[in-house]
Amino acid sequence: MSFKHIQCIRLRRRSGCNAPSPLPHRAAPRCPATLAAAEIAADAGFTAPEPRICCNLGAAWAWRGRLARSGDATERPRPTDGVGMLLEDRIAVVYGAAGAVGGATARTFAREGAHVVLVGRRRDPLDAVADDVRRAGGHVEVAVVDAADPEAVDAHVGAVVAEHGRLDVSLNATSLRGDLQGTPLREMPVDDFLLPAMTGLRSQFCTATAAARRMTEAGSGAILTLSTSAAALAGRDRRFHATGGFGVACAAVEELTRSLAGEVGRHGVRVVCLRPDALPETWGERTPAAREAERFMTDGTALGRMPTLQQVADAAAFAASDRAGAVTGAILDLTCGSVMQR
Repeated sequence: MSFKHIQCIRLRRRSGCNAPSPLPHRAAPRCPATLAAAEIAADAGFTAPEPRICCNLGAAWAWRGRLARSGDATERPRPTDGVGMLLEDRIAVVYGAAGAVGGATARTFAREGAHVVLVGRRRDPLDAVADDVRRAGGHVEVAVVDAADPEAVDAHVGAVVAEHGRLDVSLNATSLRGDLQGTPLREMPVDDFLLPAMTGLRSQFCTATAAARRMTEAGSGAILTLSTSAAALAGRDRRFHATGGFGVACAAVEELTRSLAGEVGRHGVRVVCLRPDALPETWGERTPAAREAERFMTDGTALGRMPTLQQVADAAAFAASDRAGAVTGAILDLTCGSVMQR
């Protein structure tokens, strides 16, 4: 659902138009919310064959029937969470926001109503993501910070709180150096083995603890870490993959998540780890070896497919929202069933 779609829903809710029927009422064209929403939709380039809007919020649809974008394929907007955007008015910091997972999640956070702070080490790719967010009508700012530098991270988090009054969501989507996979442990230099922990795990620790210090003072917040299926591979996959220190670092991130959740839970702060499997859409060139690896991994999933970036981003938005208020210390498995644990 685009930001414009959600604006339509919010306008209906705020107008006080409360028809009891779950079906579009015939007087809808005279409803102020309907007229305002139609104006926004037209500005966004949408047309509706039946310009009538259901005023029952449980339906949470901006248009009855199908919405067609001029020149594009017909699409139907997805319902919101039934109350509003998942992250409306939240302040969310996304580290590694120029990367595939970080960028997709930042766009989704903004679409769900958050003011997003994009953090990374290089400004140009961050600006590209920020431009996408602004074009969609979202609110965003950019900061160049090394997420593995504890002093820099803490100073930036303090600046965010000083500027916005709070920090609601922190997500670290920086790299755990999966590029170092492929060498058997018995042949791997010790420095290569330790590098995922010295970079990726260090970064997760720095950002999570900096957020935890501010959030415990405020009495609320959600901290999201990022692992992968390498933390819990089945025997079949351990024979196929040589994860080196990458899998060890992923497992350590998951334990960090549990430990921190135990410490900060009584202060109203939740900590959740996202664990996706490989994301083939991020692999670039589709070489024969890449296609074979994707086939092998897909065959090992219960769903017969691999996760997508958008599915990971949507799961992150849910985990950060009040809808996941009972979830903490958990590993949110996004592997399509390649990993199944109690």
